[in-house]
Amino acid sequence: MTSQTAMRAPLSETIKTGVTTDLEAGMELGRFQVANKQAAIDRILGTGLMAMRTILGGHPEPDDPAQIVTLILKTLGVDDGEAHSNSVRVLEPLTGLG
Repeated sequence: MTSQTAMRAPLSETIKTGVTTDLEAGMELGRFQVANKQAAIDRILGTGLMAMRTILGGHPEPDDPAQIVTLILKTLGVDDGEAHSNSVRVLEPLTGLG
């Protein structure tokens, strides 16, 4: 696959819609400070995709998921302490899917 083909490959509309919806909700609540929404979406998706490659490649550090979440939240304007505490918080399982 050439780099031009990779750049034209469609991103799952579900993923992009979910990220956009969450980002806009955070902005409306004043939780995220974003000057350029598209640049923020690109940062979130790019960081997430590269993190997945690292994990799937078998080379992650034990705290990589928390570090990635902290990094993304900090780039959206969340302060260090809150970003870290959210990155290590245990989440409730999703229900009602499928």
